[in-house]
Amino acid sequence: MINKLLFFIKLIFIQGISKLKVLYLQIVYHGVSLPSGIIIPRGVVIATSGGGTISIGRNVTFCRDAQLISQGGQIRLDDNVHIGVGVIIVSLARIQIGKDTLISEYVIIRDHDHNFDSRAIRNAGFKTSPISIGVDCWLGCKSTVLRDSTLVTV
Repeated sequence: MINKLLFFIKLIFIQGISKLKVLYLQIVYHGVSLPSGIIIPRGVVIATSGGGTISIGRNVTFCRDAQLISQGGQIRLDDNVHIGVGVIIVSLARIQIGKDTLISEYVIIRDHDHNFDSRAIRNAGFKTSPISIGVDCWLGCKSTVLRDSTLVTV
């Protein structure tokens, strides 16, 4: 009985903290669109800058330490997407992830890479191209998806 009570207290606490985090994200980052009832676990970073936007569909699940960062780009997660532990998604252009897609732990998705046309490399800027990940795809552990990629279910 005590274990059940502690479980429910912990669940209510986690949901309360998550609701505060959602409210914080919507106030601080105007480009973030979150569905009601979303739970954002400990260590998850969702941030925009430079006019970037992030749109998250219904029933999207996050594991701890995931990062979604839009630096002037667009990130869109459709319904029922799963984001595993330590996933990093960074957009300067556009990243679209279709519904029912599973992204395993430590996957990296970036729609940009360094521009090697000039030097010094730290001042050379980036080349960007959109990424489209289709419906019902699975990205295995430690996969990397780079700019100008289209992934579909076969």
